[in-house]
Amino acid sequence: MPLIDPVSLLSSSSTEELARRYGRLFSLPSSASLVAYLGVSALLLALLFDRLHFDLISTLLGLATTFASAVVLQYLIKAVEPSSIATPRRVSAMVLSGTLIWIFAVAAELVYVSLFKSIQNTVTIAFGAFLVCAFEFVVINGAFVEKTRLAGPLSIIHPTLVFLWSGSLRVSIAGVGAGVIVLAFAFAFIYRLKAIRTLTNDSAIHTLQAFLKTWAAHNPEELERALSRYSVEESVGTRVIKFEMPKKQPTLVLSGIHPGPFFPVGSYNLPELFFEKFDAEQMTALTMHRPGGHEKNLPTRDECVRYANETATLAAGIQTKNRPSDMRGPVLARIDDFSAACIALGNQALVMVSSSPLSSDDITYSVEGKLASLAKEFGFDVSIVDAHNSIGSKRVKFEITSDRPWRDLIERLRREEEHEFRVGFAHSSEAEFNHGPDISDAGVGVLTFEVEKTKWALVLVDSNNANPGSKEELRRRLDGAGFKLIELCTSDSHNLAARGVAMERGYFALGEATPISDVASYVVKLAQIAESRLSYRSYGMGEFVSKVHVFGTKAIEDFASLARRSSTFAKRFVMIAIPLTLVLLILTFIISD
Repeated sequence: MPLIDPVSLLSSSSTEELARRYGRLFSLPSSASLVAYLGVSALLLALLFDRLHFDLISTLLGLATTFASAVVLQYLIKAVEPSSIATPRRVSAMVLSGTLIWIFAVAAELVYVSLFKSIQNTVTIAFGAFLVCAFEFVVINGAFVEKTRLAGPLSIIHPTLVFLWSGSLRVSIAGVGAGVIVLAFAFAFIYRLKAIRTLTNDSAIHTLQAFLKTWAAHNPEELERALSRYSVEESVGTRVIKFEMPKKQPTLVLSGIHPGPFFPVGSYNLPELFFEKFDAEQMTALTMHRPGGHEKNLPTRDECVRYANETATLAAGIQTKNRPSDMRGPVLARIDDFSAACIALGNQALVMVSSSPLSSDDITYSVEGKLASLAKEFGFDVSIVDAHNSIGSKRVKFEITSDRPWRDLIERLRREEEHEFRVGFAHSSEAEFNHGPDISDAGVGVLTFEVEKTKWALVLVDSNNANPGSKEELRRRLDGAGFKLIELCTSDSHNLAARGVAMERGYFALGEATPISDVASYVVKLAQIAESRLSYRSYGMGEFVSKVHVFGTKAIEDFASLARRSSTFAKRFVMIAIPLTLVLLILTFIISD
Protein backbone atom coordinates (compact mmCIF):
# COMPACT_ATOMS: atom_id res chain seq x y z
CA MET A 1 0.00 0.00 0.00
CA PRO A 2 1.69 3.27 -1.10
CA LEU A 3 2.33 5.83 1.58
CA ILE A 4 1.31 9.39 0.87
CA ASP A 5 4.00 12.03 1.03
CA PRO A 6 2.23 14.91 2.78
CA VAL A 7 5.01 17.39 2.14
CA SER A 8 4.43 17.08 -1.58
CA LEU A 9 0.94 18.38 -0.96
CA LEU A 10 2.29 21.54 0.61
CA SER A 11 4.75 22.32 -2.16
CA SER A 12 4.08 24.68 -5.03
CA SER A 13 3.00 21.73 -7.18
CA SER A 14 0.99 19.96 -4.49
CA THR A 15 -1.94 18.74 -6.52
CA GLU A 16 0.29 17.77 -9.43
CA GLU A 17 2.22 15.46 -7.11
CA LEU A 18 -0.99 14.15 -5.57
CA ALA A 19 -2.47 13.27 -8.94
CA ARG A 20 0.73 11.80 -10.36
CA ARG A 21 1.56 9.52 -7.45
CA TYR A 22 -1.75 8.67 -5.83
CA GLY A 23 -4.42 9.03 -8.48
CA ARG A 24 -4.85 5.26 -8.66
CA LEU A 25 -5.95 5.21 -5.03
CA PHE A 26 -9.10 6.99 -6.17
CA SER A 27 -9.49 5.55 -9.70
CA LEU A 28 -11.82 2.60 -9.27
CA PRO A 29 -13.92 0.82 -11.88
CA SER A 30 -17.59 1.69 -12.00
CA SER A 31 -19.93 -0.13 -9.64
CA ALA A 32 -21.28 -2.25 -12.50
CA SER A 33 -17.76 -3.18 -13.59
CA LEU A 34 -16.76 -4.07 -10.03
CA VAL A 35 -19.78 -6.34 -9.67
CA ALA A 36 -18.85 -8.07 -12.91
CA TYR A 37 -15.17 -8.44 -11.97
CA LEU A 38 -16.05 -9.69 -8.51
CA GLY A 39 -18.47 -12.23 -9.96
CA VAL A 40 -15.93 -13.54 -12.47
CA SER A 41 -13.19 -13.78 -9.85
CA ALA A 42 -15.50 -15.62 -7.42
CA LEU A 43 -16.47 -18.03 -10.20
CA LEU A 44 -12.83 -18.68 -11.07
CA LEU A 45 -11.90 -19.21 -7.42
CA ALA A 46 -14.73 -21.74 -7.03
CA LEU A 47 -13.45 -23.66 -10.06
CA LEU A 48 -9.91 -23.70 -8.65
CA PHE A 49 -11.17 -24.86 -5.26
CA ASP A 50 -12.88 -27.82 -6.99
CA ARG A 51 -9.84 -28.73 -9.12
CA LEU A 52 -11.28 -27.02 -12.21
CA HIS A 53 -14.53 -29.01 -12.00
CA PHE A 54 -17.74 -27.05 -12.33
CA ASP A 55 -20.30 -27.65 -9.61
CA LEU A 56 -23.37 -25.42 -9.68
CA ILE A 57 -23.99 -25.46 -5.93
CA SER A 58 -20.35 -24.72 -5.07
CA THR A 59 -20.22 -21.95 -7.64
CA LEU A 60 -23.38 -20.29 -6.32
CA LEU A 61 -22.08 -20.57 -2.77
CA GLY A 62 -18.81 -18.98 -3.85
CA LEU A 63 -20.61 -16.09 -5.51
CA ALA A 64 -22.93 -15.61 -2.54
CA THR A 65 -20.21 -15.61 0.12
CA THR A 66 -17.96 -13.28 -1.88
CA PHE A 67 -20.66 -10.67 -2.38
CA ALA A 68 -21.94 -11.16 1.16
CA SER A 69 -18.42 -10.53 2.46
CA ALA A 70 -18.27 -7.17 0.69
CA VAL A 71 -21.69 -6.11 1.99
CA VAL A 72 -21.08 -7.25 5.57
CA LEU A 73 -17.60 -5.72 5.68
CA GLN A 74 -18.76 -2.33 4.45
CA TYR A 75 -21.62 -2.28 6.97
CA LEU A 76 -19.42 -3.30 9.91
CA ILE A 77 -16.61 -0.86 9.02
CA LYS A 78 -19.06 2.06 8.94
CA ALA A 79 -20.62 0.80 12.17
CA VAL A 80 -17.33 0.83 14.09
CA GLU A 81 -15.99 4.01 12.41
CA PRO A 82 -18.73 6.19 10.88
CA SER A 83 -16.23 8.65 9.40
CA SER A 84 -14.40 5.91 7.49
CA ILE A 85 -13.97 6.33 3.74
CA ALA A 86 -15.21 2.76 3.25
CA THR A 87 -17.86 2.80 0.52
CA PRO A 88 -19.40 -0.22 -1.25
CA ARG A 89 -17.11 0.42 -4.24
CA ARG A 90 -13.94 0.72 -2.19
CA VAL A 91 -14.70 -2.33 -0.05
CA SER A 92 -15.66 -4.32 -3.15
CA ALA A 93 -12.37 -3.32 -4.75
CA MET A 94 -10.53 -4.59 -1.67
CA VAL A 95 -12.44 -7.89 -1.70
CA LEU A 96 -11.75 -8.23 -5.43
CA SER A 97 -8.02 -7.70 -4.84
CA GLY A 98 -8.04 -10.24 -2.03
CA THR A 99 -9.85 -12.76 -4.25
CA LEU A 100 -7.25 -12.29 -7.00
CA ILE A 101 -4.46 -12.94 -4.49
CA TRP A 102 -6.21 -16.15 -3.48
CA ILE A 103 -6.62 -17.16 -7.12
CA PHE A 104 -2.90 -16.64 -7.70
CA ALA A 105 -1.95 -18.86 -4.75
CA VAL A 106 -4.25 -21.75 -5.70
CA ALA A 107 -3.45 -21.47 -9.41
CA ALA A 108 0.27 -21.61 -8.62
CA GLU A 109 -0.27 -24.95 -6.87
CA LEU A 110 -2.26 -26.30 -9.81
CA VAL A 111 0.63 -25.45 -12.13
CA TYR A 112 3.05 -27.14 -9.75
CA VAL A 113 0.83 -30.24 -9.56
CA SER A 114 0.59 -30.50 -13.32
CA LEU A 115 4.37 -30.39 -13.65
CA PHE A 116 5.67 -32.40 -10.71
CA LYS A 117 3.07 -34.67 -9.15
CA SER A 118 -0.16 -36.48 -9.77
CA ILE A 119 -2.14 -35.75 -6.59
CA GLN A 120 -3.51 -32.29 -5.84
CA ASN A 121 -3.79 -31.48 -2.12
CA THR A 122 -4.99 -27.85 -2.55
CA VAL A 123 -3.19 -26.92 0.68
CA THR A 124 -2.79 -23.42 -0.73
CA ILE A 125 -6.49 -22.81 -0.19
CA ALA A 126 -5.71 -22.47 3.52
CA PHE A 127 -2.49 -20.57 2.86
CA GLY A 128 -4.37 -18.28 0.47
CA ALA A 129 -6.95 -17.56 3.17
CA PHE A 130 -4.17 -16.25 5.40
CA LEU A 131 -2.76 -14.20 2.50
CA VAL A 132 -6.16 -12.58 1.95
CA CYS A 133 -6.55 -11.95 5.66
CA ALA A 134 -3.13 -10.28 5.84
CA PHE A 135 -3.78 -8.13 2.76
CA GLU A 136 -7.23 -7.00 3.89
CA PHE A 137 -5.96 -6.33 7.40
CA VAL A 138 -3.35 -3.90 6.02
CA VAL A 139 -5.96 -2.17 3.83
CA ILE A 140 -8.62 -1.97 6.55
CA ASN A 141 -6.24 -0.78 9.27
CA GLY A 142 -4.32 1.45 6.90
CA ALA A 143 -7.22 3.15 5.11
CA PHE A 144 -10.57 2.36 6.73
CA VAL A 145 -10.27 1.78 10.50
CA GLU A 146 -7.56 3.24 12.71
CA LYS A 147 -7.91 0.85 15.65
CA THR A 148 -6.00 -2.40 15.09
CA ARG A 149 -8.14 -4.31 17.58
CA LEU A 150 -11.12 -3.69 15.28
CA ALA A 151 -9.30 -4.11 11.97
CA GLY A 152 -8.04 -7.58 12.94
CA PRO A 153 -11.47 -9.23 13.37
CA LEU A 154 -12.84 -7.41 10.31
CA SER A 155 -10.06 -8.79 8.11
CA ILE A 156 -11.07 -12.36 8.99
CA ILE A 157 -14.63 -12.07 7.65
CA HIS A 158 -14.06 -12.44 3.90
CA PRO A 159 -11.53 -15.32 3.91
CA THR A 160 -13.46 -17.17 6.64
CA LEU A 161 -16.83 -17.01 4.84
CA VAL A 162 -15.30 -18.16 1.56
CA PHE A 163 -13.19 -20.86 3.20
CA LEU A 164 -16.14 -22.36 5.10
CA TRP A 165 -18.28 -23.03 2.03
CA SER A 166 -15.39 -24.82 0.31
CA GLY A 167 -16.20 -27.99 2.22
CA SER A 168 -13.92 -30.67 3.60
CA LEU A 169 -10.45 -29.64 2.51
CA ARG A 170 -7.05 -30.79 3.59
CA VAL A 171 -5.52 -28.17 5.85
CA SER A 172 -1.85 -28.97 6.26
CA ILE A 173 0.33 -27.77 9.07
CA ALA A 174 2.66 -26.33 6.43
CA GLY A 175 -0.08 -24.23 4.86
CA VAL A 176 -1.36 -22.92 8.18
CA GLY A 177 2.13 -22.34 9.54
CA ALA A 178 3.20 -20.38 6.46
CA GLY A 179 -0.02 -18.38 6.60
CA VAL A 180 0.51 -17.46 10.24
CA ILE A 181 3.98 -16.14 9.37
CA VAL A 182 2.53 -13.91 6.63
CA LEU A 183 -0.18 -12.65 8.97
CA ALA A 184 2.41 -11.89 11.65
CA PHE A 185 4.37 -9.85 9.11
CA ALA A 186 1.24 -7.82 8.29
CA PHE A 187 0.67 -7.04 11.98
CA ALA A 188 4.33 -6.09 12.39
CA PHE A 189 4.06 -3.74 9.41
CA ILE A 190 1.07 -1.92 10.85
CA TYR A 191 2.51 -1.64 14.35
CA ARG A 192 5.80 -0.30 13.02
CA LEU A 193 3.95 2.33 10.98
CA LYS A 194 2.02 3.35 14.06
CA ALA A 195 5.31 3.82 15.88
CA ILE A 196 6.44 6.39 13.29
CA ARG A 197 5.05 9.67 14.58
CA THR A 198 5.04 13.40 14.02
CA LEU A 199 6.20 15.97 16.54
CA THR A 200 2.56 16.34 17.56
CA ASN A 201 2.38 12.56 18.21
CA ASP A 202 0.20 11.68 15.21
CA SER A 203 1.10 8.28 13.78
CA ALA A 204 1.80 7.65 10.11
CA ILE A 205 -1.41 5.60 9.95
CA HIS A 206 -3.49 8.41 11.48
CA THR A 207 -1.95 10.96 9.12
CA LEU A 208 -2.61 8.74 6.10
CA GLN A 209 -6.24 8.26 7.06
CA ALA A 210 -6.69 11.99 7.70
CA PHE A 211 -5.48 12.72 4.17
CA LEU A 212 -7.62 9.96 2.68
CA LYS A 213 -10.74 11.23 4.44
CA THR A 214 -10.00 14.69 3.11
CA TRP A 215 -9.44 13.68 -0.52
CA ALA A 216 -11.82 10.78 -0.88
CA ALA A 217 -14.68 11.78 1.43
CA HIS A 218 -14.20 15.58 1.46
CA ASN A 219 -14.06 15.45 5.24
CA PRO A 220 -11.11 17.62 6.37
CA GLU A 221 -11.93 17.62 10.09
CA GLU A 222 -9.12 15.31 11.23
CA LEU A 223 -6.53 16.79 8.89
CA GLU A 224 -7.40 20.33 9.95
CA ARG A 225 -7.04 19.33 13.60
CA ALA A 226 -3.61 17.86 12.85
CA LEU A 227 -2.52 20.99 10.98
CA SER A 228 -3.84 23.23 13.76
CA ARG A 229 -1.52 21.54 16.23
CA TYR A 230 1.40 22.90 14.20
CA SER A 231 -0.04 26.33 13.49
CA VAL A 232 1.67 29.49 14.64
CA GLU A 233 0.12 32.92 15.14
CA GLU A 234 1.44 35.55 12.77
CA SER A 235 0.65 39.11 11.78
CA VAL A 236 -0.25 39.06 8.09
CA GLY A 237 -0.52 42.16 5.93
CA THR A 238 -3.19 42.63 3.26
CA ARG A 239 -3.22 45.43 0.70
CA VAL A 240 -6.22 46.60 -1.30
CA ILE A 241 -6.76 49.09 -4.11
CA LYS A 242 -10.39 50.09 -4.55
CA PHE A 243 -11.89 52.08 -7.43
CA GLU A 244 -15.06 54.12 -7.10
CA MET A 245 -17.89 52.77 -9.28
CA PRO A 246 -21.66 53.40 -9.40
CA LYS A 247 -22.47 49.86 -8.31
CA LYS A 248 -19.94 47.37 -6.99
CA GLN A 249 -16.46 48.73 -6.54
CA PRO A 250 -13.70 46.63 -8.14
CA THR A 251 -11.09 45.96 -5.48
CA LEU A 252 -7.64 44.49 -6.04
CA VAL A 253 -6.79 42.27 -3.06
CA LEU A 254 -3.17 41.41 -2.32
CA SER A 255 -3.35 39.01 0.59
CA GLY A 256 -0.49 37.76 2.71
CA ILE A 257 -2.33 34.44 2.98
CA HIS A 258 -1.57 31.84 0.33
CA PRO A 259 -4.54 29.96 -1.20
CA GLY A 260 -4.36 26.24 -0.51
CA PRO A 261 -3.34 23.62 0.17
CA PHE A 262 -6.16 21.75 -1.59
CA PHE A 263 -9.91 21.18 -1.47
CA PRO A 264 -11.46 21.32 1.13
CA VAL A 265 -8.76 22.25 3.66
CA GLY A 266 -8.19 25.64 5.26
CA SER A 267 -7.68 28.53 2.85
CA TYR A 268 -8.12 26.42 -0.30
CA ASN A 269 -10.89 28.71 -1.60
CA LEU A 270 -9.70 32.06 -0.24
CA PRO A 271 -10.31 33.97 -3.52
CA GLU A 272 -13.89 32.67 -3.64
CA LEU A 273 -14.46 33.61 0.01
CA PHE A 274 -13.12 37.10 -0.70
CA PHE A 275 -15.50 37.35 -3.64
CA GLU A 276 -18.47 36.29 -1.50
CA LYS A 277 -17.67 38.49 1.51
CA PHE A 278 -16.71 41.56 -0.55
CA ASP A 279 -19.89 41.18 -2.60
CA ALA A 280 -21.91 41.59 0.58
CA GLU A 281 -20.08 44.92 1.11
CA GLN A 282 -20.84 46.11 -2.45
CA MET A 283 -17.33 45.37 -3.75
CA THR A 284 -15.97 42.92 -6.33
CA ALA A 285 -12.84 41.23 -4.98
CA LEU A 286 -10.10 40.59 -7.55
CA THR A 287 -7.52 38.43 -5.79
CA MET A 288 -3.91 38.74 -6.93
CA HIS A 289 -1.30 36.11 -6.11
CA ARG A 290 1.49 37.45 -3.90
CA PRO A 291 4.88 35.80 -3.29
CA GLY A 292 5.15 33.05 -0.72
CA GLY A 293 4.37 29.40 -0.33
CA HIS A 294 2.06 27.04 1.47
CA GLU A 295 3.59 27.82 4.85
CA LYS A 296 1.21 30.80 4.67
CA ASN A 297 -1.90 28.63 4.32
CA LEU A 298 -4.57 28.82 6.99
CA PRO A 299 -5.09 25.41 8.64
CA THR A 300 -8.87 25.49 9.10
CA ARG A 301 -11.96 26.60 7.26
CA ASP A 302 -13.18 28.55 10.30
CA GLU A 303 -9.95 30.56 10.42
CA CYS A 304 -10.23 31.32 6.72
CA VAL A 305 -13.84 32.51 6.97
CA ARG A 306 -12.93 34.75 9.91
CA TYR A 307 -10.02 36.27 7.98
CA ALA A 308 -12.12 36.82 4.84
CA ASN A 309 -14.87 38.53 6.86
CA GLU A 310 -12.36 40.76 8.62
CA THR A 311 -10.64 41.68 5.35
CA ALA A 312 -13.95 42.55 3.65
CA THR A 313 -15.04 44.73 6.58
CA LEU A 314 -11.75 46.62 6.65
CA ALA A 315 -11.73 47.04 2.86
CA ALA A 316 -15.26 48.45 2.98
CA GLY A 317 -14.01 51.17 5.30
CA ILE A 318 -11.38 52.46 2.86
CA GLN A 319 -12.37 55.84 1.43
CA THR A 320 -11.97 56.41 -2.31
CA LYS A 321 -10.74 59.99 -2.05
CA ASN A 322 -7.66 59.91 -4.30
CA ARG A 323 -8.18 61.71 -7.58
CA PRO A 324 -7.32 59.80 -10.78
CA SER A 325 -4.43 62.06 -11.67
CA ASP A 326 -1.27 60.31 -10.49
CA MET A 327 -0.77 57.13 -12.53
CA ARG A 328 2.67 56.24 -13.80
CA GLY A 329 2.92 53.57 -16.46
CA PRO A 330 2.01 50.96 -17.40
CA VAL A 331 5.66 50.08 -18.04
CA LEU A 332 6.44 46.71 -19.62
CA ALA A 333 9.85 45.01 -19.64
CA ARG A 334 11.52 41.68 -20.30
CA ILE A 335 14.22 40.58 -17.84
CA ASP A 336 15.85 37.21 -18.50
CA ASP A 337 13.07 34.59 -18.71
CA PHE A 338 10.49 36.84 -17.08
CA SER A 339 8.30 39.77 -18.04
CA ALA A 340 7.35 42.58 -15.68
CA ALA A 341 4.37 44.91 -15.91
CA CYS A 342 4.48 47.94 -13.62
CA ILE A 343 2.03 50.65 -12.68
CA ALA A 344 2.16 53.19 -9.89
CA LEU A 345 -0.61 55.14 -8.22
CA GLY A 346 1.12 57.88 -6.33
CA ASN A 347 3.93 56.19 -4.43
CA GLN A 348 2.24 52.77 -4.42
CA ALA A 349 3.67 50.56 -7.16
CA LEU A 350 2.50 47.21 -8.51
CA VAL A 351 5.07 44.96 -10.19
CA MET A 352 3.43 41.97 -11.89
CA VAL A 353 5.90 39.22 -12.80
CA SER A 354 5.22 36.45 -15.34
CA SER A 355 7.29 33.59 -16.75
CA SER A 356 4.91 32.98 -19.67
CA PRO A 357 5.25 31.03 -21.89
CA LEU A 358 7.63 29.19 -19.54
CA SER A 359 6.63 27.68 -16.19
CA SER A 360 7.87 28.72 -12.75
CA ASP A 361 7.31 28.00 -9.07
CA ASP A 362 5.90 30.49 -6.58
CA ILE A 363 8.03 33.59 -6.10
CA THR A 364 9.69 33.57 -2.69
CA TYR A 365 9.46 36.18 0.06
CA SER A 366 13.20 36.81 -0.19
CA VAL A 367 12.82 37.94 -3.80
CA GLU A 368 9.95 40.23 -2.83
CA GLY A 369 12.15 41.71 -0.11
CA LYS A 370 14.94 42.49 -2.58
CA LEU A 371 12.58 44.22 -5.00
CA ALA A 372 10.94 46.14 -2.17
CA SER A 373 14.35 47.44 -1.06
CA LEU A 374 15.18 48.56 -4.59
CA ALA A 375 11.82 50.31 -4.95
CA LYS A 376 12.29 52.23 -1.70
CA GLU A 377 15.41 53.83 -3.15
CA PHE A 378 13.11 55.51 -5.67
CA GLY A 379 10.38 56.42 -3.20
CA PHE A 380 7.99 53.56 -4.01
CA ASP A 381 6.22 51.21 -1.66
CA VAL A 382 6.04 48.23 -3.98
CA SER A 383 3.73 45.20 -4.06
CA ILE A 384 4.93 42.19 -6.02
CA VAL A 385 2.32 40.14 -7.87
CA ASP A 386 3.09 36.64 -9.12
CA ALA A 387 0.96 36.55 -12.29
CA HIS A 388 0.93 32.74 -12.06
CA ASN A 389 -0.11 32.35 -15.69
CA SER A 390 1.92 29.55 -17.27
CA ILE A 391 2.35 25.90 -16.27
CA GLY A 392 3.30 22.68 -17.98
CA SER A 393 6.21 23.90 -20.08
CA LYS A 394 9.92 24.26 -19.34
CA ARG A 395 10.33 25.28 -15.70
CA VAL A 396 12.43 28.27 -14.69
CA LYS A 397 13.13 29.76 -11.28
CA PHE A 398 12.65 33.43 -10.52
CA GLU A 399 15.87 34.73 -9.02
CA ILE A 400 17.44 38.17 -8.89
CA THR A 401 20.99 37.40 -9.94
CA SER A 402 21.69 41.05 -10.71
CA ASP A 403 20.03 44.15 -9.29
CA ARG A 404 20.77 46.24 -12.35
CA PRO A 405 17.87 45.34 -14.71
CA TRP A 406 15.31 45.59 -11.90
CA ARG A 407 16.79 48.84 -10.65
CA ASP A 408 16.58 50.18 -14.19
CA LEU A 409 12.93 49.13 -14.41
CA ILE A 410 11.95 50.88 -11.17
CA GLU A 411 13.93 53.95 -12.17
CA ARG A 412 12.14 53.96 -15.51
CA LEU A 413 8.79 53.83 -13.70
CA ARG A 414 9.82 56.75 -11.48
CA ARG A 415 10.82 58.82 -14.53
CA GLU A 416 7.36 58.37 -16.02
CA GLU A 417 5.19 61.45 -15.72
CA GLU A 418 2.06 61.23 -13.61
CA HIS A 419 -1.03 61.24 -15.80
CA GLU A 420 -4.73 61.47 -15.36
CA PHE A 421 -6.42 58.19 -16.11
CA ARG A 422 -9.87 56.84 -16.74
CA VAL A 423 -10.90 53.43 -15.47
CA GLY A 424 -13.71 51.02 -16.30
CA PHE A 425 -14.60 47.55 -15.09
CA ALA A 426 -16.62 44.51 -16.16
CA HIS A 427 -17.06 41.11 -14.55
CA SER A 428 -18.30 37.72 -15.66
CA SER A 429 -21.13 37.91 -13.12
CA GLU A 430 -22.86 40.38 -15.45
CA ALA A 431 -22.28 38.63 -18.79
CA GLU A 432 -23.00 34.93 -19.31
CA PHE A 433 -20.01 32.68 -19.97
CA ASN A 434 -20.14 28.89 -20.18
CA HIS A 435 -16.78 27.73 -18.91
CA GLY A 436 -15.27 24.56 -17.50
CA PRO A 437 -13.74 23.78 -14.09
CA ASP A 438 -10.57 25.68 -14.95
CA ILE A 439 -12.32 28.88 -13.80
CA SER A 440 -13.63 28.97 -10.24
CA ASP A 441 -16.43 30.85 -8.51
CA ALA A 442 -14.90 34.35 -8.51
CA GLY A 443 -14.95 34.32 -12.31
CA VAL A 444 -13.23 36.73 -14.69
CA GLY A 445 -12.72 40.45 -14.23
CA VAL A 446 -11.27 43.06 -16.59
CA LEU A 447 -10.08 46.49 -15.47
CA THR A 448 -9.50 48.89 -18.35
CA PHE A 449 -7.40 52.01 -18.02
CA GLU A 450 -7.09 54.86 -20.48
CA VAL A 451 -3.84 56.77 -20.12
CA GLU A 452 -2.77 59.34 -22.70
CA LYS A 453 -5.40 58.03 -25.15
CA THR A 454 -4.04 54.47 -24.91
CA LYS A 455 -6.39 51.80 -23.60
CA TRP A 456 -4.96 49.08 -21.36
CA ALA A 457 -6.53 45.91 -19.96
CA LEU A 458 -5.66 44.15 -16.71
CA VAL A 459 -7.21 40.66 -16.80
CA LEU A 460 -7.87 38.80 -13.55
CA VAL A 461 -9.11 35.19 -13.59
CA ASP A 462 -10.03 32.97 -10.64
CA SER A 463 -7.92 30.02 -11.75
CA ASN A 464 -4.94 27.99 -10.63
CA ASN A 465 -2.35 28.94 -13.24
CA ALA A 466 -2.82 28.79 -17.02
CA ASN A 467 -1.80 26.82 -20.06
CA PRO A 468 1.42 27.97 -21.74
CA GLY A 469 0.58 30.55 -24.38
CA SER A 470 -2.65 31.71 -22.72
CA LYS A 471 -1.26 35.16 -22.01
CA GLU A 472 0.02 35.48 -25.57
CA GLU A 473 -3.37 34.53 -27.03
CA LEU A 474 -5.14 37.11 -24.85
CA ARG A 475 -2.64 39.76 -25.87
CA ARG A 476 -3.18 38.99 -29.56
CA ARG A 477 -6.97 39.19 -29.26
CA LEU A 478 -6.89 42.37 -27.18
CA ASP A 479 -4.46 44.01 -29.59
CA GLY A 480 -6.93 43.31 -32.37
CA ALA A 481 -9.65 45.04 -30.36
CA GLY A 482 -7.57 48.13 -29.62
CA PHE A 483 -6.34 47.27 -26.12
CA LYS A 484 -2.86 46.69 -24.76
CA LEU A 485 -2.54 43.89 -22.21
CA ILE A 486 -1.03 44.89 -18.90
CA GLU A 487 -1.04 41.33 -17.56
CA LEU A 488 -3.08 38.17 -17.19
CA CYS A 489 -3.18 37.34 -13.47
CA THR A 490 -4.69 34.22 -11.91
CA SER A 491 -5.69 34.00 -8.26
CA ASP A 492 -3.98 30.63 -7.60
CA SER A 493 -7.30 29.37 -6.29
CA HIS A 494 -7.21 25.83 -4.91
CA ASN A 495 -11.00 25.60 -4.84
CA LEU A 496 -11.04 22.96 -7.57
CA ALA A 497 -7.63 21.48 -6.75
CA ALA A 498 -7.62 17.79 -5.76
CA ARG A 499 -11.34 17.39 -6.38
CA GLY A 500 -10.43 15.36 -9.44
CA VAL A 501 -7.22 13.72 -8.32
CA ALA A 502 -7.45 11.06 -11.02
CA MET A 503 -6.95 13.70 -13.72
CA GLU A 504 -3.53 14.86 -14.76
CA ARG A 505 -2.08 17.30 -12.19
CA GLY A 506 -5.23 17.04 -10.04
CA TYR A 507 -6.81 20.22 -11.43
CA PHE A 508 -7.33 22.11 -14.68
CA ALA A 509 -5.21 25.16 -15.39
CA LEU A 510 -6.86 27.97 -17.34
CA GLY A 511 -7.26 26.88 -20.94
CA GLU A 512 -7.42 23.15 -20.24
CA ALA A 513 -11.15 22.78 -19.58
CA THR A 514 -12.22 25.90 -21.47
CA PRO A 515 -10.58 26.57 -24.86
CA ILE A 516 -8.30 29.55 -24.45
CA SER A 517 -9.74 30.96 -27.68
CA ASP A 518 -13.14 31.10 -25.93
CA VAL A 519 -11.59 32.71 -22.87
CA ALA A 520 -9.82 35.29 -25.03
CA SER A 521 -13.00 36.15 -26.94
CA TYR A 522 -14.86 36.57 -23.67
CA VAL A 523 -12.10 38.75 -22.20
CA VAL A 524 -12.35 41.03 -25.25
CA LYS A 525 -16.11 41.24 -24.67
CA LEU A 526 -15.58 42.24 -21.03
CA ALA A 527 -12.89 44.74 -22.02
CA GLN A 528 -15.32 46.38 -24.43
CA ILE A 529 -18.00 46.55 -21.73
CA ALA A 530 -15.46 48.08 -19.36
CA GLU A 531 -14.40 50.50 -22.11
CA SER A 532 -17.96 51.77 -22.35
CA ARG A 533 -17.74 52.63 -18.64
CA LEU A 534 -14.43 54.50 -18.75
CA SER A 535 -14.53 57.53 -16.51
CA TYR A 536 -12.31 59.51 -14.16
CA ARG A 537 -12.85 57.45 -11.01
CA SER A 538 -11.40 58.25 -7.63
CA TYR A 539 -9.69 55.43 -5.81
CA GLY A 540 -8.50 54.42 -2.37
CA MET A 541 -5.73 52.23 -1.02
CA GLY A 542 -5.16 50.63 2.31
CA GLU A 543 -3.10 48.09 4.17
CA PHE A 544 -4.09 46.34 7.35
CA VAL A 545 -2.66 43.62 9.53
CA SER A 546 -4.55 40.55 10.72
CA LYS A 547 -3.64 38.12 13.47
CA VAL A 548 -4.07 34.63 12.06
CA HIS A 549 -2.82 31.10 12.59
CA VAL A 550 -0.83 29.78 9.62
CA PHE A 551 0.80 26.43 8.83
CA GLY A 552 4.32 27.67 9.41
CA THR A 553 7.41 25.83 8.22
CA LYS A 554 7.42 23.31 11.09
CA ALA A 555 4.38 21.46 9.73
CA ILE A 556 5.95 21.11 6.29
CA GLU A 557 9.29 19.96 7.69
CA ASP A 558 7.69 17.45 10.04
CA PHE A 559 5.40 16.03 7.36
CA ALA A 560 8.49 15.68 5.17
CA SER A 561 10.27 13.75 7.90
CA LEU A 562 7.23 11.53 8.52
CA ALA A 563 6.91 10.80 4.81
CA ARG A 564 10.60 9.95 4.41
CA ARG A 565 10.67 7.63 7.42
CA SER A 566 7.41 5.90 6.51
CA SER A 567 8.31 5.53 2.85
CA THR A 568 11.76 4.14 3.61
CA PHE A 569 10.32 1.60 6.03
CA ALA A 570 7.51 0.57 3.65
CA LYS A 571 9.90 0.03 0.74
CA ARG A 572 12.25 -2.09 2.83
CA PHE A 573 9.37 -4.08 4.24
CA VAL A 574 7.90 -4.82 0.80
CA MET A 575 11.31 -5.90 -0.51
CA ILE A 576 11.38 -8.53 2.24
CA ALA A 577 7.69 -9.46 2.43
CA ILE A 578 7.07 -10.29 -1.24
CA PRO A 579 10.03 -12.68 -1.68
CA LEU A 580 9.26 -14.27 1.70
CA THR A 581 5.63 -14.85 0.71
CA LEU A 582 6.67 -16.48 -2.56
CA VAL A 583 9.15 -18.72 -0.75
CA LEU A 584 6.50 -19.77 1.77
CA LEU A 585 4.07 -20.48 -1.08
CA ILE A 586 6.57 -22.75 -2.81
CA LEU A 587 7.44 -24.50 0.45
CA THR A 588 3.79 -25.38 1.03
CA PHE A 589 3.81 -27.21 -2.33
CA ILE A 590 6.98 -29.12 -1.56
CA ILE A 591 6.30 -30.02 2.07
CA SER A 592 2.76 -31.19 1.35
CA ASP A 593 3.93 -33.35 -1.56
